[in-house]
Amino acid sequence: ADAHHTLGVRLSRIGLLEQALVHLRDALRLLNEELGQHHPRIADVLTDMGITYIKLSEFSVALTVLQDAVSARINTREVDKLAVSVTHVNMATCHLHMGE
Repeated sequence: ADAHHTLGVRLSRIGLLEQALVHLRDALRLLNEELGQHHPRIADVLTDMGITYIKLSEFSVALTVLQDAVSARINTREVDKLAVSVTHVNMATCHLHMGE
């Protein structure tokens, strides 16, 4: 899962967005099987997927994925408030691009 996540992030950074999503989805699937839905690592992958969808200008999909990231993060034992805030900023970016 970690290798897929790392590769997905790196591919996203160099603009290979569709390939990045393949690896991020694989990381998410593996982590869900291992950890369940509510875990900070799940939230990290979802956040990176959301950012990749923003880069693809798929703002409604990005918004849904980022909302899932917030849910995964706030349902953990220790909430990372900074990470939640950053995800909310990414969600605001989606709303702006969607004209909301």
